[in-house]
Amino acid sequence: MTVLVVSNEILPVSTHHGALERLALGWALGLAQNERVVLGTFTHHRDLLADDESANLRAWIDSPYEIDELAHATDARAVLLHNRPTWVKYLSKPTIVILHNYSTAWRSPYEAYPTDSAELHRTGLLYLGVSLPLLHHVQDELQLPSDVVGHLPPYVDPIFALQPTPPAPQHRRLLFPNRIMTKKGVEATLRALDHCKDPTLAIDFVSNFSPNFEPDREQRALVELINAHPRAALLPPASTPRATAALYGRSAGVITPSTEPEGFGLVPAEALVLGVPTACSSAGGLQELISAGAHAVDVDDPESFARSLEVLAQSERRSTQQRSESWERFSFERSMASLRYHLKRCISLSSEPRQG
Repeated sequence: MTVLVVSNEILPVSTHHGALERLALGWALGLAQNERVVLGTFTHHRDLLADDESANLRAWIDSPYEIDELAHATDARAVLLHNRPTWVKYLSKPTIVILHNYSTAWRSPYEAYPTDSAELHRTGLLYLGVSLPLLHHVQDELQLPSDVVGHLPPYVDPIFALQPTPPAPQHRRLLFPNRIMTKKGVEATLRALDHCKDPTLAIDFVSNFSPNFEPDREQRALVELINAHPRAALLPPASTPRATAALYGRSAGVITPSTEPEGFGLVPAEALVLGVPTACSSAGGLQELISAGAHAVDVDDPESFARSLEVLAQSERRSTQQRSESWERFSFERSMASLRYHLKRCISLSSEPRQG
């Protein structure tokens, strides 16, 4: 069976990748162990491609109108479409729409979305969310019947589970590894740092400008704020999962204080599996990381946020049992089993090709 996986920027994992691209590529490579997989990628960076294990699977797409043509040319039985629900109208194959973000990232006021249960069943169209809060949001936003939505639990790269628990450092430097953006909580974190009573507490921000290679106007302004703060610093990004684990391990704790809803929180999940204390806001899918063991922070209250930072900086490394429980929750095997289940369900729902 051939499966066509479509997403923006499915490139070899590099420093400009976000969680969506990393997860999409990993799921595709997981399916490729048993199925024939074609990666349909929209990219502006073909010249930067390096040889990797997915290179022989990749096809280029310059317009969403080309997706169905590629699906038929490769004899694809189904399509996995990442984060672009407006493109389903171009497809005539059974399709799974995997949503990673809240509707502010993909909702179009000019588009109509199919909501009729019988039509959704006939065409084999499923919508999956990478967290339960996101799934409920998608169902409400698109007014979908409950039998065409599902949860696809994300995974953490196994390297985080295989690494020994890093020793606690002597310093109190926390790590902010998410993208340098206001909605990721950069300004809120700097305000909280001003309220910290511990003068030794500091925060390292990673120069993560994904999906940009160079910072845009907003990011340049935030970099200036970071550089101007006496207890903040910028670090270069890690280029591999192993290097990311090492970066986390050298910190006293990892923070993900997003001020807008996240579909999921891959950074705190990685830190939990590695055994490093982590803290995050409760925005959107990050709620699931708090239930998995992350500290909760209130990004709207600088003094409360500051106290949370001080607690995090003094927290002990997670126990072996806690790490094991986190890995069981975010394992690649569990995630792939769920994806394969939904893929079979999608194909079984469709009784006939649908008109694109």
